[in-house]
Parts: sequence; structure tokens; C-alpha cells
Amino acid sequence: MPDVPGAIERFFVWATWLLDQARQWWLTYGPRLAEIWHEGPLSKRALLLAIAAGLGLAALVLGRKAFRGARRLLGGVANVVMILVAVAPTIIILFLAVVGGLWLATSF
Repeated sequence: MPDVPGAIERFFVWATWLLDQARQWWLTYGPRLAEIWHEGPLSKRALLLAIAAGLGLAALVLGRKAFRGARRLLGGVANVVMILVAVAPTIIILFLAVVGGLWLATSF
């Protein structure tokens, strides 16, 4: 698991790049879309509205799937922690017994 911090760092670099790209896109095309919305024909307004509705629906569907995936991932992590909490005392007691036995064997 030594690559986990690297993967997290790569994810945040990618996320900031994606947000920067979205900001640049909006600064480039936002004024043009606003002009079409205010002064364009009705057909272009309807097309913009349909595109916005499609993007909103896609975001809703993907958001739900991402939430379910995150919930499953956190549930898996919780299960691993629960198993470790249940097994760790037994392993620690076994380790102490072995170390104590070795100490007794080497002491006398």
C-alpha cells in the first residue's frame, strides 16, 4: 500500500486540472451562451435548455452511482476495521505468549 498517497495526490492533481479546464471553458464560452440565451432564436434557446437538462440528468445519475460506490467502499473499510478489532487482541496475546515462551526457553 505504499502507492496510496501517490494515488491520492494524482487524484487531487487531476481534480484541480478538471476544475481549471471547466473554469477556462466557462470564461471562453459563457458570454457567447449568455448572448444566445438573451438574443438568439427560440430554437437555440430550446436546444440550450435541452442540453442543460441532459447534463443535469447525467450529473444526477452519476452522483447517485458515485454515492453508492463511496458508501460501499466505506462499508468495506469499516468491515476490515471490524475484523482487525476482533482479531487483533487474539494475535497480540498469541505474540506475547510466543515471546514469553522464547524468553523462558532462553533464560534457563
